[in-house]
Amino acid sequence: MDDISVRVPDRPVVILGAIAAIVPFFGSSVTSSSVTANGRVTEFSYRDNVALACGVIAAVCGLIALLLALKHKGGAARIGAAVVVLALGGIHIARGLGVFAAPAGSSSHVSLDVEATAPPTTIDAPGPCATAPACTDAGKAFKKAGDFVSALPAFERACKLGRGDGCFFAGVIYTDGKAGKADAVKAVGLFDKGCAVDDPDSCDNLGIAYLKGEGIAKDPVKGGCTDLGISYQNGYGDVPPDPAKAIAPLTKTCDQDWADACDELGFVYLKSKNNADHVKAGPLLEKACKLESDDCTDLAVSLANGDGGLKRDLKRAIELYAASCDKGKASACNNLGVIYRNGNGVMKDEAKAKELFHKACDGGLEIGCNNLK
Repeated sequence: MDDISVRVPDRPVVILGAIAAIVPFFGSSVTSSSVTANGRVTEFSYRDNVALACGVIAAVCGLIALLLALKHKGGAARIGAAVVVLALGGIHIARGLGVFAAPAGSSSHVSLDVEATAPPTTIDAPGPCATAPACTDAGKAFKKAGDFVSALPAFERACKLGRGDGCFFAGVIYTDGKAGKADAVKAVGLFDKGCAVDDPDSCDNLGIAYLKGEGIAKDPVKGGCTDLGISYQNGYGDVPPDPAKAIAPLTKTCDQDWADACDELGFVYLKSKNNADHVKAGPLLEKACKLESDDCTDLAVSLANGDGGLKRDLKRAIELYAASCDKGKASACNNLGVIYRNGNGVMKDEAKAKELFHKACDGGLEIGCNNLK
């Protein structure tokens, strides 16, 4: 009786372990994820929860059965059965942890994950980037993720399909060299295409290229209405200062709702020696602010000073300064800091002023740094 009682206990443990070891061959519960950069998988994780759970059970049962068989001097068959169950448990644990899995392996689930996150290899092929808006959206998504190599062909495809902003974004990538070596010639070609379909950003950058002679022969006259106007106003490159000549090109682009042109035109009128011109500045600065609401600093300056034909409105000026400062405009932060430091229209607050000067300084404005001293 004693002999029988010591040999029986390991048998049900082996059977339980064997059942656990068999289950993963007939079912699985896989979860996997992958992260790609420039079309290559940089991070990969894989879990088979069924294999992992059953593997643990089988391994524990195999180990217990092996110890019992050795302790009670079980036969070779029982020891062998325990070892097999233990080994299968170990294999299933490894499977469950993804030891045998690979991003490009046989698992269709893994393959789909990589495909979903990797950029399309042929942007011209029919698919999600078959239309100009779709290509532009795809390019912006890649750009936001910092994947400029994938963003570039998407933007170029959008440009080819007649989307002006696609030309602009592709041109900027070539200008900055964010997808490889910088190529000013290709950038200019793209800006030219974008400008041809009336994309204002493309026209602006094309004008700058002509003015600087980058990627194309220098030709200030072809520098674009906005850039040519700015050049006449301030003097730039081969163009001597002539504010009177700045009015026509700036008016043309301002009439096309280009915020920078309206803003610059407002300054031309503000600096005019003819006092009658000053009243023309206010409406132009208002328009510029409305068109580009993230920077209304110049309008705020005129409101604070009561010039440009605008009634002095310090309260609104402060509101505009604060809004522009919150959106990262260093000059707005500095000007608002001066108001708080001097207590103009607000309670004097040195701590607030210092905080604003810090923002201006951090934004690269030297006068903001000087105001901290």
